[in-house]
Amino acid sequence: MNTSRRPGRSTSPSARAHPTDPTAPGPGTGRASAGRAARLGFLRTAGALLAAGGLLVSGCSSGRSTAQEAAVEAVVALPEATPRALAPYYGQRLGWRACSTPGFQCATMKAPLDYAEPGAGDIKLAVARKKATGPGKRLGSLLVNPGGPGGSAIGYLQSYAALGYPADVRARYDMVAVDPRGVADSEPVTCLDGKQMDTYTQTDTTPDDSRERAKLVSAYKTFAAGCRRHSAAVLPHVSTVEAARDMDILRAVLGDKRLTYVGASYGTFLGATYAGLYPRRVGRMVLDGAMDPTLSARRMNLEQTAGFETAFESFAKDCARRSDCPLGDAPGSGTGDDTSTSIGTDRTDRTSGTAAPGTAGDDRAHEGAAPGRRTTPADVGAHLKSFFRRLDRAPLAAAGPGGAGGARGSQGAGDSGSSTGSTGAGSGGHRGSAPGGGRMLGEALATTGVIAAMYDEAAWPQLRAALTSAIEDGDGSGLLALSDSYYEREDDGRYANLMFANAAVNCLDLPPAFTTADQVAKALPDFEKASPVFGESLAWASLTCAYWPEHATGRPHRIEADGAPPIVVVGTVRDPATPYRWARALAAQLSSARLLTYNGDGHTAYGRGSTCIDGAINRYLVSGTAPKDGKRCS
Repeated sequence: MNTSRRPGRSTSPSARAHPTDPTAPGPGTGRASAGRAARLGFLRTAGALLAAGGLLVSGCSSGRSTAQEAAVEAVVALPEATPRALAPYYGQRLGWRACSTPGFQCATMKAPLDYAEPGAGDIKLAVARKKATGPGKRLGSLLVNPGGPGGSAIGYLQSYAALGYPADVRARYDMVAVDPRGVADSEPVTCLDGKQMDTYTQTDTTPDDSRERAKLVSAYKTFAAGCRRHSAAVLPHVSTVEAARDMDILRAVLGDKRLTYVGASYGTFLGATYAGLYPRRVGRMVLDGAMDPTLSARRMNLEQTAGFETAFESFAKDCARRSDCPLGDAPGSGTGDDTSTSIGTDRTDRTSGTAAPGTAGDDRAHEGAAPGRRTTPADVGAHLKSFFRRLDRAPLAAAGPGGAGGARGSQGAGDSGSSTGSTGAGSGGHRGSAPGGGRMLGEALATTGVIAAMYDEAAWPQLRAALTSAIEDGDGSGLLALSDSYYEREDDGRYANLMFANAAVNCLDLPPAFTTADQVAKALPDFEKASPVFGESLAWASLTCAYWPEHATGRPHRIEADGAPPIVVVGTVRDPATPYRWARALAAQLSSARLLTYNGDGHTAYGRGSTCIDGAINRYLVSGTAPKDGKRCS
């Protein structure tokens, strides 16, 4: 289910704590950026980006017997006895060797490619570990997964978890990761080369007419065809259920009677799936940034869209209070556009027809504005939407690696006129190149860049700087860097397989959110109501799985895991990628859940600075004492 099936254009409920630390410098793509994304656990979402098969989660109530839950079946636990056909896999011995990263050991584990036919062939999965450091008695293995789907668990382990988890935890556990099937070093799904991906990620996801709509549909079909052409053998076998079954083989091979696990974002769905299949083999389990498995793909995407709007509202309030906010002041001021008052939803409440907060008719119109300024959070959103629309007409060139030396496109950021010349990625042609071969920042990549910064409030200063450079200097490199970190694009133009795996997993786990462009068009009002800023783009990104070459094998379902020991479910109140109510919904389903709430911003909570959250989870992992159900932290 995705990300956190995740963000978009590829997306989905992405979730994921993958390598893109918003606290890192803008150009933090590539290996250096892997640590940050890994820490955050980006949940790739369907509305955020073109490449993934967008999926996300639902907004269920906290009640244990909702109508939605009653409408879907619960996961049935597998037999406790190991099937004879799987015995060779459970009995294998791993040949550990030194990894290329000092201090870690690596191995290759075999699992059946198809669990329905174990004798039909194997899939080879990459495993890595860092042995417990001591002091203290070793407690076993702690398996970690950062989310995605599609995030490299080994990358997360080596760049963050085995180094950044509390010393008490690392002292007592072997820190372990396995790249799920189809991901990174585990027979990765491949779809497009770097140049093709550049074209794909620049495709306009807010089509203005039938011609642009046809180009978007064609892009999705091209992506799906590339995945089938390059990864036909593995594509039918990268579901979350299969990945969870692989985790049980790893548990046995490592010599652990029970699985101890920390999963973030989509990793919570993977962990909860394991608990549903093997409830009596669960040890200590933390599900941080939880997803709700009862949701359909469409509902998940819609809920995640609303989650990003919630996160953006927090950013907008913060920006409006600052004198350097690049989206501030009265419409037209600072953004070079005199039409921003008509941007978005016309500032009228869609359900009541009354003036929305932040309009001239609202007494709160300037609440939250910086002293001496008239900027409101509503203005920030309107100005950003206006900026996106200008980029749709006239993309910006980018200075820096792969850029065009800072030259503007055919129009500057402040030019609100129509674009009729060569306009690069944001125009109908979406060529994506400036004169001389540099990259262009169009609406699609700019939207992705902004969404990437919503995962962590520590990235807000970087986002303000990137927007300032784009709006005031005509340089799109800052937003391109944020977008690249989300897509895991290297400076040399290569892409990790994150978005390929993201779509492959999401499209198997749930039936598509939409099957035709007409269905998306009819749903646009719902998505734009959920998010005036991101709704349109995220709605169209939800079309990815409509053209997928493999039929979905999963369906929405409940996970109860009867018989499991306490499972800690963590939710962040203003989480953009995995809305807080998803954590409440999952905790309501799991028979032994302990809900732990972080009253804060950003995606996931563990390791983000709350001593209350970290202390509760550390005590649970080290001593086995789970926090009281309903505990809240700030």
